[in-house]
Amino acid sequence: AIPDPGSAVFIVVDGQGKCSKKCATTTQAQKGAVNTSFNAVWPLSDGSFLVAGESQTGANFGALDAVIFRIDQNGTLDALNIFGGSGDDRFWQIRPGANGGAVAVGSKSGKAWLVGADAAGKLVWQSMLGTAKDAQDLRAAPFGWVVATWTAGAQSLFGTDPVGNVLWQRTFLGAPYTLLSTPKG
Repeated sequence: AIPDPGSAVFIVVDGQGKCSKKCATTTQAQKGAVNTSFNAVWPLSDGSFLVAGESQTGANFGALDAVIFRIDQNGTLDALNIFGGSGDDRFWQIRPGANGGAVAVGSKSGKAWLVGADAAGKLVWQSMLGTAKDAQDLRAAPFGWVVATWTAGAQSLFGTDPVGNVLWQRTFLGAPYTLLSTPKG
């Protein structure tokens, strides 16, 4: 079947390029997300996936709302959770969090945003990161999280504890970048 216009479809291919999984379209989810973008996908050890992005959900948060999906081992959309405020909100990156939850970064009404959700996808904590406009990437660190953000020609790295409290910040001039973890952290 062809998905509704504006729907997102999640497809997994094997090493030969053959389709091995396809989840329900986002419009089949219980909250009716439409015009959805999957901006980040993270595979989990049990064969399921965490997905983060943005959608016009009709949840009356704003024109765009940040969303986190969990897609089970069979490719079925298992959970859809909506986050945001009155402005445009989106997630750009996602990682597994504590106790089966998720941690995502993005922007909330034009400010860099770090969010922790529990295994059911419910908000547990959130942190706005300084005056940065958008959070683009994150990595787990021994002390919690490292988050990459940007603001008009200046890039910042934030170190946070496991629940998003800022421990340190460093700012650099230049274009947006991606974080890379090394064996030494």
